[in-house]
This record gives sequence, C-alpha cells and structure tokens, in this order.
Amino acid sequence: MNSQVVWLMAGLLWTALATGAGWLVGSEREVDRCTARITTIKAEQASNERDAAQTALDRLQQAQARGDALESRLATAEAARKTTQEEHAREIKRLTTGRLCLDAGTVRLLNEPAGAGVATLSAPAGGAVAAGAAAASDTDVALWIDGAKRQYGTCRDRLDALIDWHEGEQAGER
Repeated sequence: MNSQVVWLMAGLLWTALATGAGWLVGSEREVDRCTARITTIKAEQASNERDAAQTALDRLQQAQARGDALESRLATAEAARKTTQEEHAREIKRLTTGRLCLDAGTVRLLNEPAGAGVATLSAPAGGAVAAGAAAASDTDVALWIDGAKRQYGTCRDRLDALIDWHEGEQAGER
C-alpha cells in the first residue's frame, strides 16, 4: 500500500474517532443541559403549585372569616328580633281584648293561597265565634302583623348579608 493511502486512512480514522468522541461528549453535555432544565422547570412548577395552593387557602380562610362574621351578625339580629317579638306578644295580649276583628269571610279571603309560604291567621283565642269558623280577633291580627314584621326583618338581614358577601368577593377579586 501506498504511504499516502495509509496516511489518508489514518486521517480518516482519526477524524472519525474525533468526531465520534466529540459527538459523545456533546450529547452528554446536551443530556446534562436538558436534565438541568427539566429540574429547573419542575422546581418552578412545584413553586407555582405551592403559591397557588397558598393563595387558594388564603382566599378560603378570608371567605370563611367573612362568612363567620356575617353569620354572627345574622344570629345576633335574629336573637334581638326574637326577644322583641316575645316582648311584643306579651304586650299585645295585654293591650288587646280578643274581640272579633275580622269575620270568617274576610279571613278566608286573606288566607287564599297567593303563593308558597303564605302566613295564615289562626282561630281566635277568645272563642267568640262558632267552632270551626275561621275568624280573627284583634289579638290574632296584631300577633300576625308582628310576626310578619319579624319575617320581613329576617329576610332583609339575610339579603343584606348576601349583598355584603358578594361585595366582599368582588372587592377581593380586584
């Protein structure tokens, strides 16, 4: 064989070995770089998930605190209304005579269903009307009015609490 061919073959062999070694080193470095990038991405993702979980927990705790405060406010108002209603009931019974105020036809008309949850007047306490006839005394009417005022107050407070709740949510979103 010719010495030039030997040198050419040696050069090609050397180039192939160097290229192979370079490729191996380069691919190992690229694997290391990609592995490091994946590790960084996983760490960032874990951090983002922790931050999101903490944010959600903070919002839940704030919502729970707002809900507890609103519930406490409603309970206090309801207790005050109940106390007032009990006082009114005693006074109404003391101040009214129990005499017939609304006859059976009027009570029947007022008790016609106009929707769900219609409050009805009860039979008179004094028994001034024949048994079975629906009529209402001045005491019954006064107690019914007082009960309706209490129901209105309860409804108003609950609606106010719902409005406050939703206004608080909107303020938290800003």
